[in-house]
Amino acid sequence: MNDSTGDPLSATRAPHLLLVDDEPAIRLALQRYMLRRGWTVELCASGVDAYARLVSDGADDAIDAILCDVKMPGMSGIEFYRALEQERPHFLTRLVLATGDVASADVAEFLSAVRCPILEKPFALAELATALASVSTRATPATTPRV
Repeated sequence: MNDSTGDPLSATRAPHLLLVDDEPAIRLALQRYMLRRGWTVELCASGVDAYARLVSDGADDAIDAILCDVKMPGMSGIEFYRALEQERPHFLTRLVLATGDVASADVAEFLSAVRCPILEKPFALAELATALASVSTRATPATTPRV
């Protein structure tokens, strides 16, 4: 069966997550969970690496959802969001933000202005699966959580 890209294999490929977090243990734990849910997962340790991936050739078709931490050294999740807003705004519809800092004024102001799903750490893994399925361009019943 073909999908809208005309590629017969893309209709059967698993949804692909770009996971952006500066903490290795969180990246690996979330990767393991999403792999068990049937996703493929690409890891980035920084907003800079993730942004470079999203502006590369083929990213539009390859990345179905993005999970990005808000507080990271270098390019923060806020800066990452703003860079996407300027250069690749279509990716904002695939973005889920995660943060443990909703109390600081700058983060609270930013979060109140964005339209993407926001996960407050610590979050339940079922919440993560639901949020990613809601933004994914390729979530299927096998990759969405059971209610």
